[in-house]
Amino acid sequence: ESSKKSSEEISDIIQELIENTRNASDLILKSSNHLSKQSEAVSHTEKAFNNIYTVLGELETNIHSVDVSSKNMITNKERILDVMQNLAAIAEENAASSEEVSATVHEIMDSIRNVADSSKSLSNISRDLQEQTAKFTVD
Repeated sequence: ESSKKSSEEISDIIQELIENTRNASDLILKSSNHLSKQSEAVSHTEKAFNNIYTVLGELETNIHSVDVSSKNMITNKERILDVMQNLAAIAEENAASSEEVSATVHEIMDSIRNVADSSKSLSNISRDLQEQTAKFTVD
């Protein structure tokens, strides 16, 4: 009877070990599945970070290009302002020259009128002188 009891106890222990082994096997299988999923998630995360790194590199290049373009635009703006200031100065000089030319033309016109008036007066004096000398004809 003791042997039977021992045999039953051993059988129970073996059954318990089989059950524990099954449970451990199931846990290992579940853990393996979780590890596989986590490995896959890590791989996706790595790809996402690599994409972010690539995009950041492109962004840095674009920012540099925008910076260079902005500096060029500022330089060109300053050049345009200089040209506009020079054109404004030239326009002012032209306006002053035009005023001087206009004043000179007016002076010349006044002088021409004076010469014309003087010519008329001289012509009248000459005619008067001829008339006066015609009275003194010598025979």
